[in-house]
Amino acid sequence: QRGVGQVDSGRDGETRQRNQDHHENQVEPQHALQRHQTGHARRSRPLVTISAPVSNTGKTTFIERVLPELRARGIRVGVVKGDCHGYDVDERGKDSWRFKEAGAAGVAVVSPNGYFIEQRTETRADLVAIAARLTDVDLVLIESRRHGTAPRIELFRERGELTLPCDAAACFTKPQQGLTEVREYALDDAVKAAEVIAFLMGNKRIGV
Repeated sequence: QRGVGQVDSGRDGETRQRNQDHHENQVEPQHALQRHQTGHARRSRPLVTISAPVSNTGKTTFIERVLPELRARGIRVGVVKGDCHGYDVDERGKDSWRFKEAGAAGVAVVSPNGYFIEQRTETRADLVAIAARLTDVDLVLIESRRHGTAPRIELFRERGELTLPCDAAACFTKPQQGLTEVREYALDDAVKAAEVIAFLMGNKRIGV
């Protein structure tokens, strides 16, 4: 009789463990969002990184679609893009282009409705530091494959291998991947993306 009782006790223990594991798998995605919601305390403004394992996943399109949704919520958004190929925002022959060609290490152009600064650097600038230089914004989105900072929204479109970074708060995929580590949403759902980002900013009234 004692042996039977021991077996039953073991089975009960296994059942409890399975139930516990199932419960943890259910609540962990929400915990990931809540954990990253509180990470902005020491920042002048919230930052959210949009990343993907490979290029051509749709990071720029994702941000382009979510910006109007965030603006409709009254959120002023700045964007910092990480680029590994080099860039040129100037026009050949313009005064600012001529200054650069003549050897200026940095050029700024100021007009009545805005300004831009182009600074030459020997090494890649820190994206978070650049984000801190943006003014009159409530939030900064950082687009980068693997740079940036937490919290991070990972994108996946069956390109490369989906390996979630440790600082991922949520993942937007197409098609769905059945993730259990973080909350998973449809890649093309810009409304839900805006809800998640607003939640990460600290808006506790939004159900995600």
